[in-house]
Amino acid sequence: MRLICLLLCTLLPLLALSQSQEMEIANSICNKLSSLDLTEPTTVLNQKSISAMQQVYQGFQSKSADLIEGYRKKYPNKSDIEITKAIGQEVTALLMHECIAYQRITMFNAQPVPEISDAVTKVGKDFTLLLTSKGVIEELSQGLIDECIVQVMDQNSDLILKAYGNISSPKFMQEFQAYLMTESIPYIRWVASQLN
Repeated sequence: MRLICLLLCTLLPLLALSQSQEMEIANSICNKLSSLDLTEPTTVLNQKSISAMQQVYQGFQSKSADLIEGYRKKYPNKSDIEITKAIGQEVTALLMHECIAYQRITMFNAQPVPEISDAVTKVGKDFTLLLTSKGVIEELSQGLIDECIVQVMDQNSDLILKAYGNISSPKFMQEFQAYLMTESIPYIRWVASQLN
């Protein structure tokens, strides 16, 4: 029992420190992105957003050594490249979930994030629960995600039909995709792992 307490007392501050640094980086990126004019052409907006993110990462270089060291302790068998990738994935997941400007620029072509109905929220929550339960047993993959989407849409077909008139309604699909990209944490983390 003492060993567990000692481990928790040692590791929790380290994990909290790294999480706060990742959140600080994500918040700084979000603030920079929020100041951009989202009405500019997509190519210009993409260039400006890349530049803004690079500026933030450069500003955090002095703090990044502590963050990398924290990851080394957490993942002793990972290389520096794998650690840097893991940090990037965590920051990306935070941005996808928390930053409206990031969502608009990277996921919705500078358009507003679609409103998500109660019906889609229910389907999305069911998807997240199913993916979480299956993801414990299996590695997340596109195939597993597709399987979970099909299963959840089948389970909720009456609700979808009632709300949208068609199970493959473009409006439903748009809202469902918005839910996945902004609210489903396991899905967001998987997407972030594919991007970095």
